[in-house]
Amino acid sequence: MEKIPTAEEFLIINDDKDFRLSMSGRNVSEMMIAFAKMHVEAALKAAYENIEYTEVDSSVPYVVEESILNSYPLSNIK
Repeated sequence: MEKIPTAEEFLIINDDKDFRLSMSGRNVSEMMIAFAKMHVEAALKAAYENIEYTEVDSSVPYVVEESILNSYPLSNIK
């Protein structure tokens, strides 16, 4: 998995003069939304890549719920 920046790193990467000068609610919310989208995309990719199956019977695969729920730890969001 590629390294997802922390919130502080994300702000530094996306720091620009307009954001520093205004710090308006709109700019802050846009930055928060972009940060959240980045983590949701990474979480969905991790879930897809970590799906585990087990067989209920000989013909029906069953997704192991924990393989999805544990694929992207909340500790990745800093």
